[in-house]
Amino acid sequence: MTELRVLDCSLRDGGYYNQWDFGPELRDAYLRCMGAISIDAVEVGFRSAVSKGFAGAHYFTTDEYLSRIPLPANAEIAVMTNASDFLADQAGPAACVERLFNTRAQSPVGLVRVAAHYEQAAEVVPALRRLKDLGYQVALNLMQVSERSETDLATTARIAADAGVDILYIADSLGVLDGERVTQIIETLRQSWHGDLGIHTHDNMLRALDNSLAAVRAGAKWVDGTVLGMGRGPGNVRTEFLLLQFNQAFGTNYNALPIIDLIRDEFEPLQQRYGWGPNPYYFLSAVHSIHPTYIQEMMSDRRYSSEDIAHAIEFLKNSGSRSFRSDTLHKATSFYGKAATSSRDVSGWARGRPMLLVARGPGAERHRDGLLRFIERYQPIVLALNRFVAVPEEAIDAWAACHPMRLGAELGLYEGIRKPLVAPLSELPAHYRSRMPEIEVLDYGLGIEAGRFEFHAHGCAIPKPLVAAYACAFANSAGASRVFLAGFDGFPLGDPRQSEMAEVFDLYQNTPETAPLIAITPTTHAIETASVYDPWIEL
Repeated sequence: MTELRVLDCSLRDGGYYNQWDFGPELRDAYLRCMGAISIDAVEVGFRSAVSKGFAGAHYFTTDEYLSRIPLPANAEIAVMTNASDFLADQAGPAACVERLFNTRAQSPVGLVRVAAHYEQAAEVVPALRRLKDLGYQVALNLMQVSERSETDLATTARIAADAGVDILYIADSLGVLDGERVTQIIETLRQSWHGDLGIHTHDNMLRALDNSLAAVRAGAKWVDGTVLGMGRGPGNVRTEFLLLQFNQAFGTNYNALPIIDLIRDEFEPLQQRYGWGPNPYYFLSAVHSIHPTYIQEMMSDRRYSSEDIAHAIEFLKNSGSRSFRSDTLHKATSFYGKAATSSRDVSGWARGRPMLLVARGPGAERHRDGLLRFIERYQPIVLALNRFVAVPEEAIDAWAACHPMRLGAELGLYEGIRKPLVAPLSELPAHYRSRMPEIEVLDYGLGIEAGRFEFHAHGCAIPKPLVAAYACAFANSAGASRVFLAGFDGFPLGDPRQSEMAEVFDLYQNTPETAPLIAITPTTHAIETASVYDPWIEL
């Protein structure tokens, strides 16, 4: 068995959750613990010349900063750099190295790992060689190794050998590998690479530990872990599990006990705050080779419900989402442009009658009987927001839907409806439209632009693809005399969805010549209210 080397990268990979802003108490406790457990290497953060917005000290981990913190004396100190940083430097990769790194003799850092996609590996060779010239131990980390063919792997191995790096790492960035594939990858690399091999695993499918063990059995020497698995997306293999498993399986002598106290005192509170760890969405992201940052971004944003995330996965799995791009996430949650119109003129559709918008809030279900009596008494046009609401289908005049994720996932649920569906048909992808031949669609255009609430006979412009905003705009375009709301309960204090709806209602109420807006079931929104049980509501 090759001598094992365990590298803990909690302060680097974990920084994706807290912008690398680790407080001094946690940082110092962590570094003391790493020394106590006899870890082989500690990756203390990124070394980067590129930043977007605020990032903590462990995003830059300068030598000056490292000289002021209690680094473990018996562990190799490592930093990671991104090949993209080197390649974006106008002066070239080697010059970027010169700006970021002193000589090894002047630095606390001994190991520099360069994370690169396959397409970047050859281009970043000048940086790898310059780092070697400065005296560092250098690793080339091949990201998203699951996406690479045997030919790609062999090419990368030759590039690493020609560049003279010390370690060739494979990173299961999408968390999709299993032990058999890990073994195959290492065997392929070994045909052209004879230096040290390492592995960095993600736990999307609960295979991180098994994959790490498979890599060691296949000949890998370096294995990454993080405390409590803290890392991007679902996180990594847990360092504490690695140490315990290696002691048992391979006869190593790591002292795992100090890490238990560190987890209890410092990392469990972090996990409760940031919520990393495997879950069904990360599992699905691995199944469909979706970059886990898409899931992490949505899970950290309370505007997205579980249903929204599931629908986004449906969109992303057909969108080439192996690398995270914020514009792709935006498309997954809203693929509408700023301006939109349709061939359908909906003016006069409501014929000056009141319109009742029924949403899914608990208030509509709780007051279902009152709503049915309200409908019978006042004969409003009833527009149901999305497929399932509290009132029965026979009481509904039309449905409205516009949220791209939900609409795409629920199209099948509209099959067989006997009433029309108000939807932005002209803006929908062709594969959506092809699934709607039997549905009568009132094609009402939708455009998205921040700070706008406008409507006309053929469409509207609203801040976000919220069906409530879309339906309010449609009601006015259709000529409703009043717009009653049921099931618009509101959201808890601090929930961003509450502020989103507040913006919509503010814009609506400040737009000239809109129909009066009245909630008839309980709501926390700042709009006029009445009672669904009131027999004298003015129409």
